[in-house]
Amino acid sequence: SSPYDGKFPLLSERLRDRGYATAAFVGNLTYLGRRWGLDDGFMRYEDYQVDPTVLWTTSNLGTRVLKLVNSPSRHRVLTNGTSARLIRERFGAWQRSIGDRPFFAFINLFDAHAPYGAPAPYDTMFIGRRPRFYDIDNWQQRDSTEFEELRTGYEQAIAWLDSQVGAIIADLRDRGVLDRTLIIVTSDHGEEF
Repeated sequence: SSPYDGKFPLLSERLRDRGYATAAFVGNLTYLGRRWGLDDGFMRYEDYQVDPTVLWTTSNLGTRVLKLVNSPSRHRVLTNGTSARLIRERFGAWQRSIGDRPFFAFINLFDAHAPYGAPAPYDTMFIGRRPRFYDIDNWQQRDSTEFEELRTGYEQAIAWLDSQVGAIIADLRDRGVLDRTLIIVTSDHGEEF
């Protein structure tokens, strides 16, 4: 893959040039960091957070250690990403700081990627306990029970993200901004379950 070459204007550039406050809050640090050139047009682009957990989990050493530490018996630590809760909080603080100015925000949530590890109470949703299998990254063949538990972990993560999107919408409603805000929700891919 190559960084964005700037050949075509981005929506963020067009809206910024029309007076909108523009910001991006990125959870996927692998493919949406500044090095890919997608920060063009954003007055604020938050990819790597100044947060010890995020910095540790994006290093090669940290990622290897976490693969050993992450297990079904505890909440998994997200690697190469920023948590939806932190992104939601940072977006909310930014949106409050711009007052009544029109805004364009790109909010990228990453928590539905393996290893799955939704926080409580989502970590036991659907089957009443945490799944025993949570990481598809090793690509090993799974029997039907393991496959269903992987899918459950993914569905728990989706439910968690749904709650965070709901919280963003509720925050906008509480601040009186929702009635003049267009929200587009999309996904880059699913896990092919």
